[in-house]
This record gives sequence, structure tokens and C-alpha cells, in this order.
Amino acid sequence: MTKREDLGPDKAAEILLEFGNGICGELNLLLNKEDLPIKRKYLIIDLLGYWQYLESGPTLLKLLNTSKDNEMKIRSIKALGGMSYIESAPALAAHLDDKDYLVRSEVAKALGKIGASEYSDEIVKSLGDKNWWVRYNAAQALASFGEEGITLLEKMAGTN
Repeated sequence: MTKREDLGPDKAAEILLEFGNGICGELNLLLNKEDLPIKRKYLIIDLLGYWQYLESGPTLLKLLNTSKDNEMKIRSIKALGGMSYIESAPALAAHLDDKDYLVRSEVAKALGKIGASEYSDEIVKSLGDKNWWVRYNAAQALASFGEEGITLLEKMAGTN
């Protein structure tokens, strides 16, 4: 399937979904292939996140930390957050100040999904981001941390 150029991403996704999560190990290995078209890599990352394939965490972290492609970063962040890959929290937090607001926004969201409350202070700083989506997702992440996060939000809003 990796050689078929006539197979669009939607059809490829449909076929791969038919196989189920039993193919995740093979998909994870494909991500390391240099000659795999970028759109196929995007699809594989999305599927690994969808199936919450935790064994792909190290591969996704490598892509997040080494890729110059923002779409690759964003999809890796979404997958790591979607699978609640706890080990990714430090690497994710390091991207809270990325130059791309979409990356910053997805990182805040992912840290909330993971429950990485140890990064509350860094997330609080994102409440002052110039982009509305980053601020929104930072607030949502803090709220997901429960009472501790709510207290921080109230303090920032001046209602405490």
C-alpha cells in the first residue's frame, strides 16, 4: 500500500481501519521509513492516535522533536494527547512557546488530556498568549486538572 500513488488518504484510511488495531506495530515501523510520502505518515500518526497505540509513543516523540514540518508536529501532539502518553509531558511542555500558535494550542490541549498538572505554571503563562485558541486551550487544560486548576484560573481572573 505504501507504493500506490493512486490511493488517496481517505481510501487508504478506510482500508487500514478495516484491518483494525492489530496492524499498529507495522504502521509504527513504517513511520521510520524515509521514502514514505508525508501524507501517508500523517495518516499513520492519526491512526496510531485513534487506536491509542502506546507503543508508538517513542516514535511520535521523535517526530515531534525532530520534524521541521508543523503538520507532522501537530498530528504527533494530537496522537500523544489522545493516547494520554504520560511520558510525553516534558517534551510537549517544551513546545508551549513554539512560534506556531497551532502547535502551542494543541500542546495545551494535550497536556490537559494527559493530566500533566505538574506543568500548570507553564500553562498559566499560556493564558497570556496573543492567540485566542492558545488561551482557550490553556484554560481548558487547567480546568481539567480539577480544583487546583480552577483555583489558578480564578486567581488569574481576579475572582478569588
